[in-house]
Amino acid sequence: MKSLEKASYSSLKNIKKSVPTKNMQDVVLYLTGKNNSEVSGDFLNNCKNAQNCFTSSNLEDCKNCYSIFYAKDCHDYNAWGQKSEQIYECEAIGESAYNILFCNKSWSNIANLMYSTDCFSSKNCFGCVGLKNAEYCIFNKQYTKEEYEKLVPKIIEHMQKTGEWGEFFPSKISPFAYNETVAQEYFPLTKSEIIEKGLKYKEEKSSQDYMGPKVEIPDDIKDVDESICQKILQCEISGKLYKITLQELKFYKKMNIPIPRKCPDQRHKERMSLRNPRKLFERKCDNCEIAISTTYAPERLEKVFCEKCYLESVY
Repeated sequence: MKSLEKASYSSLKNIKKSVPTKNMQDVVLYLTGKNNSEVSGDFLNNCKNAQNCFTSSNLEDCKNCYSIFYAKDCHDYNAWGQKSEQIYECEAIGESAYNILFCNKSWSNIANLMYSTDCFSSKNCFGCVGLKNAEYCIFNKQYTKEEYEKLVPKIIEHMQKTGEWGEFFPSKISPFAYNETVAQEYFPLTKSEIIEKGLKYKEEKSSQDYMGPKVEIPDDIKDVDESICQKILQCEISGKLYKITLQELKFYKKMNIPIPRKCPDQRHKERMSLRNPRKLFERKCDNCEIAISTTYAPERLEKVFCEKCYLESVY
């Protein structure tokens, strides 16, 4: 690559065109990962009995876990881990957590929390927010152990009658629209689908109202000076406006890379498109025809092999 002249944008485009894309007839392993036993999902390492899990490692007896590391007996759990056990319907829970139900953003030696958020080093709390080193609290009010154990079952019984018990916090209380969260990156929905599901949708601000001058970016990075950092650029794909920081410019010059013509959001979107979706398809190994669950859809052209056949084909 050092021999390739990539300092200019036009040269880089030609390089991308000349470099062959992945051969769609290549043999691929049904799952990306190693040292796994009885697992399904993708990007898994050192996992045992982990079903429909993605981008995780060191899981045992888990299901529907995403970006979890070092956890056991967990279900419907997104983000973190680190010595976590018996976590159910939670997000951003970790650092020695035990028996956490329907909670959000809580960590560091926590146990027996329910429907709580932003609680730290606490245990035996229900419906609490922002507590530290707390115990036997309900809605941030302190109770005795006996009072707590008497009141919580009554609250649960009421929630069961109203249909609130057993589910994570409803999306209607989220301060964010669906399409401005990472959910849209992994599980993309159209505007109509988002609204149909009763979720919030945020209309993107149009860049068409921008009346400033159109910036002509020099083709070669060597011809770009620091004045580019004072200018407003427009993405050639989405039309979104963006700027180049001085730190970016120094990096591009150091690496001999041309100024990007796409905004950061568009570049991130294109990188994410290179990954398989977080969705499993039931199909057969293209060699021995054993049943496999994989993120490669049946209509794709790659030859998808089970682990045994894949290892035999590459070694």
